[in-house]
Amino acid sequence: MSKRTYLLALGLGFAALPAGAQAGSTPPADPSPAVAVALAAAGPQLTTLTPQQADNVAALGQVWGLLKYFHPAVAAGQRDWDAEFLRQLPGIVACKSVLERSGLLSTWVSSLGAVPPCAACATPPAQPVRLATDLRWAQDKRRFSAPLRQQLAFIAANRYQGAPHYLAVAEAGNPTFPHEAGYADQACPAAGLRLLAVCRHWNIVQYYYPYRYAIGSEWGSVLPDLLPRFAAATTPLAYRHAALQLATRLHDGHATLRDPLLEAEQGNYLVAAAVQFIDNKATVIRVRHDGQVPQPPLEPGDIITHVAGRPVADMVRQQLPETPGSNQAAQLRAITSTLLFATTPQLDLQVLRADQALRFTAPCFKVGTVPPVRPALADSMYRFIAPEVGYVDMARITKA
Repeated sequence: MSKRTYLLALGLGFAALPAGAQAGSTPPADPSPAVAVALAAAGPQLTTLTPQQADNVAALGQVWGLLKYFHPAVAAGQRDWDAEFLRQLPGIVACKSVLERSGLLSTWVSSLGAVPPCAACATPPAQPVRLATDLRWAQDKRRFSAPLRQQLAFIAANRYQGAPHYLAVAEAGNPTFPHEAGYADQACPAAGLRLLAVCRHWNIVQYYYPYRYAIGSEWGSVLPDLLPRFAAATTPLAYRHAALQLATRLHDGHATLRDPLLEAEQGNYLVAAAVQFIDNKATVIRVRHDGQVPQPPLEPGDIITHVAGRPVADMVRQQLPETPGSNQAAQLRAITSTLLFATTPQLDLQVLRADQALRFTAPCFKVGTVPPVRPALADSMYRFIAPEVGYVDMARITKA
């Protein structure tokens, strides 16, 4: 798919430029992140959001994103748009009604200047539209006043046609976002930056994620659902767990987060056994026997019921909202890959073996100190991993 076709497939009418190309004028320099950092530090340090406040911030984030990609005064990159979000945040959060909020947002939109009519925008794209831009939220009478809805509709219908500052296109045709400040020096950003992170991510998915149709839930609900979680994430570790929840809402196993803090929380010791959920039970399917690792007292077919004193069922319920995956089976597979990690060289386990409850302390090896072992494929598409537990590899079934 060509670069231009890819953008049209997402319902956007501007033309993509080849890498390195420019559109007439010198692109603006990226603003210093220091401005946004200072505004966030001076702004309200929200650690809780009422439902009204969460909806206020969600409305700000949605309007902010539409203006970022559609308004000619913004999409060309002439403004520090992160800083603008933070300037608007205190007033929007404090709004007590939809009418008050819409008035502030409408005044803000008007301050950006008039949007010239775009005759070319009304021309249907030459290529079939695979995924149209979803702007239904902007016409929600329950959340936006009539004047504001009219403003947003006009901007969308007369969207920016120049070289997009906030978008580039990789060689394969997928979008990249080169002008987004990373704020990498903020281990746990101030509340305003945390809320900005959710809104930025939401808008990137809303306008540029080609599998938005497959998310399986209303993407618009992500903002009011997760903004309170990000507001409450006042420690570096809590912030990363909130980010995992955000990634999980995509229902895409390619969306994940790897971070030293999360790895330290998980631990770098591991029991030398492999686990798989069978009938929703964490079942041991292999135990390593090569003399290179401490031998755990586990056997294939053992059902692990508790890890470090915690019921496995409780661990799964807690981890599912923070475990990216295309479906629950993929999420459970990811959970089993970390289930037997520990922060110490020993891990307390409780198991069921032939309906008998057992408890023991399993020794662990330090990850990275011994080579991994990849078991050979079974000769048959089915095998018994215990006398009463059978396994069928559905991927290997062939038509007779």
